[in-house]
Amino acid sequence: MRQCNILIADDELLARQAIKLALTENAAINIVAGCGDGAEAISMIKLHLPDVIFLDVQMPLHNGFEVLGALPGNYDPYLIIVSAHEHYALKAFEHDASDYLLKPFSDARFNKAFQKAYQRWEKADNESAAKSPLAKRMQQMIPAANPYRSRLTIKDGIKMTLVPVEDVIFIEASGDYTSIRTLDKKHLHNETLKTLEAVLDPSYFVRIHRSFIVNVRFIKELVSHYNVDYTVALQNGGQLKLSR
Repeated sequence: MRQCNILIADDELLARQAIKLALTENAAINIVAGCGDGAEAISMIKLHLPDVIFLDVQMPLHNGFEVLGALPGNYDPYLIIVSAHEHYALKAFEHDASDYLLKPFSDARFNKAFQKAYQRWEKADNESAAKSPLAKRMQQMIPAANPYRSRLTIKDGIKMTLVPVEDVIFIEASGDYTSIRTLDKKHLHNETLKTLEAVLDPSYFVRIHRSFIVNVRFIKELVSHYNVDYTVALQNGGQLKLSR
């Protein structure tokens, strides 16, 4: 198996050296670049397409989120955000960050964050081992066409909750809002059913009625009635009407 290529972007030299030192004992990794500002980070990431990126938020020229916005659309590295400020955490996870390291961090906390990203990369790399490096690189450079959401951001006053879409059982229309149902909770969400239908993977989320989208992974069975109507029976015991 090939080495895992890693890029470190942080405007503090000591921070870059600390991360590099923590990684040097692992022979399975290759540090391709250390960058001190956002412009250099963008250039080096596009050049090397690293597998894992340690990315600071507050950097000169471009901040960490601006760096992410400048990357190729279908390039999907494993991202570890590193920051001295905890209030960037929610935005980091909205960018599908693997983890969020709050400075200063312990060796144990660093190793936990890195191992999570490394193990995900290792699994994905094994699954794609049959592809040639050139084919994989070309695929990463092709812009993504309307990617589907992996999480829904639920706002409740000053609080925001990230709900993984695989935890959603069904979604019910509620005027200009929707009701998001999971196994343990009901969330009021400020997007319409039509909007959510367009951004959720149709392989799993199906509009069964003008008022309902259901996650097919939670469907137990379809119950037929004598008038040719059907009811969708869910694994949690719930029932939804199926439109003709």
